[in-house]
Amino acid sequence: VELGFVEKREAWALKSKYFPSKVGGKPAWLHLGDIPDGKRLSCRNCGKPCLLLLQVYAPVDEVNCAFHRTLFVFVCVAAGCMNKHDAGSFVVLRSQLPKENSFYSSEPPEESPDAADSPSAADFGNMLCVVCGALGDKACAKCHSRHYCSKSHQILDWKAGHKVRCNAQSSDSYEMTSAPLFPEFELVTETEDDVCSDDDDSKTDEERLADYRSFLSSHPECTSASADVADLSKMAATCQDKAFWKFKKTIEKAPDQVLRYSLGGAPLFVAAEGGPDVIPRCSCGSERQFEFQVLPQLLGSITEPTVDSLDWGTLIVYTCKASCDGEAYHEEYLWKQNFSEE
Repeated sequence: VELGFVEKREAWALKSKYFPSKVGGKPAWLHLGDIPDGKRLSCRNCGKPCLLLLQVYAPVDEVNCAFHRTLFVFVCVAAGCMNKHDAGSFVVLRSQLPKENSFYSSEPPEESPDAADSPSAADFGNMLCVVCGALGDKACAKCHSRHYCSKSHQILDWKAGHKVRCNAQSSDSYEMTSAPLFPEFELVTETEDDVCSDDDDSKTDEERLADYRSFLSSHPECTSASADVADLSKMAATCQDKAFWKFKKTIEKAPDQVLRYSLGGAPLFVAAEGGPDVIPRCSCGSERQFEFQVLPQLLGSITEPTVDSLDWGTLIVYTCKASCDGEAYHEEYLWKQNFSEE
């Protein structure tokens, strides 16, 4: 199992040409010739535009057309959507390319802030939404220099300052200063065996409990409303669910992890109830398999006001076993499990 952790990184190092794994910001699209539009990235529950939660660069060595391969997870931040138990407020897309492709050199890219913006979607005729980074197939009717995925994002940009700057002769490309994006971090990975050394077994109950309380701080619903938990045995009595106990025992060894990756492995459920009954097949007909899961610790790193509407026990992503080719961006399956199904 590979564990994912968030780290600060310069914005230029998280551009498409460096094939990043990252949290937040605008998508670093892989396939630059056919960018998903606002309709494809809209919430299934309320219809509002979703924002990038994270993307994971995960090539598959055995599949030639997946020499480069990235999975994107988008989420709706509208109040109320995340209260539902379904995953309609999430969109997961998979994009992949062979080593020889129309967008990137087969040689490793030069790491330099001066060269980071090339190639870009604009190089292939695709303008992006200045707010969220989706395909900007709509433009300001007055200046024609600002592009948007939706009317709602055009309104956001207008209120954020474009109203003052807009004019028919303008060709500016200023960044929106109040874009409702998640803070941007690099996702770095380490193997679980390396992170969770035997030294962890020597921790006292108090040390383990301190680690676990740090995790629970963002999920008070998982603790007793009235009990002041003093030791691990009382914590076990508070949370009787064996699956939750296993989840807790596993993640406390590396309490800062925000993602667990194990292609073809098994997810770590947060509760015995509320798991998926049937994983739908890919549109190509192949079965889907577990690839990675997003942990609730990520919520603690996303400190923007938008996070108030978000909550999950774990987000489990299943992808096509064949890693099928064809579309520039294939939709994959996400299961949202809550700590409680009440």
